Amino acid sequence: MLEFEAEAKRRGWSGARLSRESGLNATVLYEIMSGDRNPRGHHMVRIAAALGVAPDHAAELFEKVVE
Repeated sequence: MLEFEAEAKRRGWSGARLSRESGLNATVLYEIMSGDRNPRGHHMVRIAAALGVAPDHAAELFEKVVE
């Protein structure tokens, strides 16, 4: 699990909610979450903005979380 997924989960957000909040296509978001797609810079910035994280800290949201 990536940090942004953990943060969304802490907020009680589903993947669909994060997709809506970030403006990313749900398929793209799920591919990033499953590891089938590497996130691009604009993906990172949009997810960070949805979660209230400054763009310069967006990359931190894509670090693996130890479960």
